[in-house]
Amino acid sequence: LGFATAGVQRLSIETGEVVVNDGSSDVDFRVESNNDTHMLFVDGGNDRVGIGTSSPAKLLHVSGSGTQAIRLENTAGTGNAILEYKLPSNTFSAGINSTAIYYDDTAGNPYVWYQNGAERLRIDSSGRLLVGISSSINFIGGTSAGLQAINTSTQYALGMERATNDTAGPVCVFRKTRSTTNGGNTIVSSGDDLGYIRFAGTDGSAARSAAEIKASVDGTPGSSDMPGRLVLATTADGASSPTERMRISSSGFVGIGTSSPSNNLHVYDASANTLLRVESGSATARINIVDSAGQAFVSCKGDDLTFDTSSSATERMRIDSIGNVGIGNASPVNSTDYRTLTIGNGTSTGGQIHLEASNGNNFQIWHSTSDVNFYAAQAKPLRFYTSGTEAMRIDSSG
Repeated sequence: LGFATAGVQRLSIETGEVVVNDGSSDVDFRVESNNDTHMLFVDGGNDRVGIGTSSPAKLLHVSGSGTQAIRLENTAGTGNAILEYKLPSNTFSAGINSTAIYYDDTAGNPYVWYQNGAERLRIDSSGRLLVGISSSINFIGGTSAGLQAINTSTQYALGMERATNDTAGPVCVFRKTRSTTNGGNTIVSSGDDLGYIRFAGTDGSAARSAAEIKASVDGTPGSSDMPGRLVLATTADGASSPTERMRISSSGFVGIGTSSPSNNLHVYDASANTLLRVESGSATARINIVDSAGQAFVSCKGDDLTFDTSSSATERMRIDSIGNVGIGNASPVNSTDYRTLTIGNGTSTGGQIHLEASNGNNFQIWHSTSDVNFYAAQAKPLRFYTSGTEAMRIDSSG
């Protein structure tokens, strides 16, 4: 059964099929709905199909005034709902199933996202995520990376923010396991590296590591027990790989120049004599030593070394630049022939030297404004030696 107008067949109804425009003429076909005169439109002259439009611009053109969607539904509850793109050498499909949204490319081609005609994001055939570049680059030692973010502007390549009304900030986690299964929890061992942050620069032919921060297991781990250390390394001038400079052990000890710190701060150098420098831009540089009962200071004042006590850093002793020692005197007596020990500053009533023995045989020398005194606490002789031989004695009877 067929219907024709102007000598052109429009509709043919046959036993096995119904054909519109069986003669392939340049005629359009339109289906109206309740609210749309072009609910389905076939542009016979341009071989295009429109839904909601009488001027389809592509092979399939969907148009409407509200939110538009194409829905693929699998009502069986199992299997997939798939949109498939086919080329002679390749098939790409995008779909969903009960557990995932997935994309698949049978030829292993990269997935590329564009914005305004410019590539922004790519997953290459090796599964690497590339941001800002279209092909993977090598980093240190000719190795690539699973995530590569590159920019040629002043923007940061990577930024992190946590927007919560609490004290927590963004967290970046490095996780190490000896399991060969992703997400496994096989225990690690002492000395295992848990993660690196490496800083590299190109030397004209390749990228070279200039510095690194490394975290490692620092002891035997166990259930809810993961001792760790942190190591900072830098590359020396003329070298191509980093050398350890400082570490913080699992005990909290800081080692500079040593991999086995034994105190809160342990500084070592195999050849240098000066291991620590404390410098101030003012006239005094101090080291403050504090315990639960009080504090004291060791100070550098010009070329003099002073020992100070209390929170006010009151000077108690000074070694001047040529080796004279002053106790209670900031300007010890200077002699051209010998070094001196000066006790008192001339404004007090006197000074005293006290020598104490465990049996109470104490000896004192002191002076006042009117006399000089030698005092023995017990009835013991006072002896004077020259060249190791006793030259004079004052016995206990005087």
